[in-house]
Amino acid sequence: MKNIFEVINSGTSVKEKIILKFIIADYKFRNKIISVFKHLVFGRLSKEKIKNILIFRTGSLGDSICALPSIEFIRKCFTGSEIDILTTSGGHSLVSMDNLIRRDRFRKVIDYTGQSKRELMKLLKFNNYDLVIELPQAHVSLFTELRNMFAFSRADITYGEGWQISTIKYFRKFQEKHFLFENETKRLLSIISAFGDGDNRLNNEYYFNITPEVKKAVIDILDENSLLDCTFIALAVGAKRLQNRWPLKYFNEIANYLIQSGFKVIIVGTEDERSLGEQLKQPDVFNLCGKFNPLESAYLLSLCKFTISNDSGPMHLSYAVGTPVISIFSSRDFPGKWYPPMTNNNVVLRNINVPCTMCLSESTGKNICNNNICMQGIMPGDIIAEINKIL
Repeated sequence: MKNIFEVINSGTSVKEKIILKFIIADYKFRNKIISVFKHLVFGRLSKEKIKNILIFRTGSLGDSICALPSIEFIRKCFTGSEIDILTTSGGHSLVSMDNLIRRDRFRKVIDYTGQSKRELMKLLKFNNYDLVIELPQAHVSLFTELRNMFAFSRADITYGEGWQISTIKYFRKFQEKHFLFENETKRLLSIISAFGDGDNRLNNEYYFNITPEVKKAVIDILDENSLLDCTFIALAVGAKRLQNRWPLKYFNEIANYLIQSGFKVIIVGTEDERSLGEQLKQPDVFNLCGKFNPLESAYLLSLCKFTISNDSGPMHLSYAVGTPVISIFSSRDFPGKWYPPMTNNNVVLRNINVPCTMCLSESTGKNICNNNICMQGIMPGDIIAEINKIL
C-alpha cells in the first residue's frame, strides 16, 4: 500500500507473513472501494474548471496544524480559485482554523458545530463549490468516508478528492511490530500529492497568522518576567488525554537539570493546565500556562531553544515554527501517526515494553486508561540524554 505506512519488519514466520499480506490486502481493498465509489458519485477532475474549493478537515488544534501544509499545497495548485474550509476545529475560539492561518491563504472558515444536516446542506449548495477535498482523520472508517462522499455529492459538488483509509484496528500489536505509519502531516500531503506538478513540491509550510500584535503580546509578558535576555526552554506538561501525560515528578527532575545547566524554564499550556504548571514552579521556572493564545504560543515557542512536550498542541506548534521538540508519547496509538517530522533535531520517545500497547484508550467512555504505565516507563534519564545531544 503506497503512502500509508512503511513495512519495517517483513515477518519471520510463515504465519506472520500471511498476516502481513492479509492486512496490506485489506488496506488496499478498502481504499479500492473508496476509489470506485468516488468515481460513481463525482466527475473526473478538471483543474481548469475549478473556481470554488471546499476543504473539509475536522479535529483539535493538533489536527489543524497538521493540515496546514496540505492547505498551502492546495492553495499553490489552484492559484486562481477561492478556498473555504469546513471544520469543527474550535468553533470561533482562539484555536479555530480561521485564527491560525494567515488571512491570504483562504476566503472563509465555516464552522458547522451545532448545525443541522439540512442547514449545512443548504449552505454548501448556496456556496456553489466545484471541488471538495477531504483531509480525513487518521482513524476514519470506511462507512464514514462513503457517507461523506455521498453527502457532498448531494450538495451538488461536481468533483471530490482526498478520501482514504489509513487505519485498521484489528491486529494492532502486529501492526505496531511490522509497520511505521506516516506522521499526520506527511499522510495528508501524500493524499493530495496528485494535484501537484513540477512547480508544486510537497513541503512542510505552516502559514500562521502571526501579526505584529501577536509578537508584542508575547514580548510584553516575557519582559514582565525578565526573560527577554535569557535562553529559555519550554515544557508542555499537559495533554488532552490524561493517559498522554508524562508524570509531573519526572518533569520536575528535567526542570531541575535545565536550571543547573544555566537555562530558564517556561511552562506552556492552556488555562486548564495552569494548576499543573504551579506544581513545578520554583525560581527560574515560570508558569505561563493560560497566558497565551495558540498564535502567541507559536511565536513564544519560536523563541525557545527547544521544547519538551507530551503529545499535545504545543508539540505540534514547536516543530511547525522550527523549534526542535523532544516528544514523549504514550503507547496507545499507532506508531508514527502523530510524531513530529524526523528533521531539525526532533526526537520521539515511546515505550513499547508494556503489555497494553495499542490500547487506543480514551479519556472517557468504556475504554479508559487509569494507569499510564507506558508513560511512567520513560525515565527522566532518557530525556536528559536527548537534551545533551541537542546541546
